Amino acid sequence: MIFLEALACKNKGRVPVWIMRQAGRYLPSYQLLRKKHPLKELFFTPELAARVTLLPFQELELDAAICFSDILVIVKALGFSIDFLDKPVVSPLLTTEEAIDRIFCQPLEESLFFLFKTLEILKKELSVPLIGFCGGAFTVATYLMKEPLLWLYQRPDSFHRLLEKLTEASIEYVKKQIESGADVIQIFESHANLLPEEMLLEFVFPYLGRIVDAVKSLGAPVILFMRGSSYFVPELLSLRPTCISLDWHRSLQKMREKIPYPIAIQGNFDPHLLFAPKEKIVHTVKTHLLKDPGYIANLGHGVLPGVSVDAVKSFIEGVRLGSAAFNGDGYAGSQIYQLPDSGAVYRHY
Repeated sequence: MIFLEALACKNKGRVPVWIMRQAGRYLPSYQLLRKKHPLKELFFTPELAARVTLLPFQELELDAAICFSDILVIVKALGFSIDFLDKPVVSPLLTTEEAIDRIFCQPLEESLFFLFKTLEILKKELSVPLIGFCGGAFTVATYLMKEPLLWLYQRPDSFHRLLEKLTEASIEYVKKQIESGADVIQIFESHANLLPEEMLLEFVFPYLGRIVDAVKSLGAPVILFMRGSSYFVPELLSLRPTCISLDWHRSLQKMREKIPYPIAIQGNFDPHLLFAPKEKIVHTVKTHLLKDPGYIANLGHGVLPGVSVDAVKSFIEGVRLGSAAFNGDGYAGSQIYQLPDSGAVYRHY
């Protein structure tokens, strides 16, 4: 499968493509389901979650599926309630350090059984690789308190204790996703851009590294997504993920020059591009597509509200046409990809 081949930097065919938030709001078929079922019901009912995951494949040619879920479902295993209204609502919010110390992880087979059942259903239905995922510990933590940045600066020790508990739970969570059928894990550290560099080094990268190591120890590829990723390439390289998912602030070619094999790259088209006319979408994607055995086409973040299904189709059309423009000569042997060492120090914080 070309998606897995690209993750291994061994793809010699067309560029694989999938899209973050590809199972969701831009699809008319999904909008019809939402009229009948609240979001929480869709997430927590395996048959419905599997159905939503499969909906894009009725209209789009995609090379991977991502399980329809949310990074915050894990908090159910930690004793929190979660609902999904205009935005996720977690209760009770943490207000004391003692509340952090009382958090413990309930058996995942019981508290998150619906997610693992969804993966099992999908594994039987899909002909493409299945992506499971989790949130980075810092990102999940920001939803558990009213003023997370104030807490981080004023009470850093207890914030670290919270991150420790979230990391341990996330490791078990992704392991069970792999056992249930996930072929690949993507980690979403979506709120990392809230922090300056020195705080990222202390509160984000050490915990990301532990999840990356846990996934790789099971032999599964791991994709690391972080907002602001193009500005922290050396730090992300030091974690040695299988693949880095890039934002759209720097060109793919410049990023590839900094990211050596065997690390694959994913991204990095601006999600706002999908509001442009079809011709603009197709032309931009086609002309900026990277010819690389370790490249996966995607957006630099998820599909935005208001994007049409036709715009997503145009994006995929651009990927297909861009791949065809390579004239079928494959990728192997091109000297441009004999990349020098990036100079990154592979370390764990």
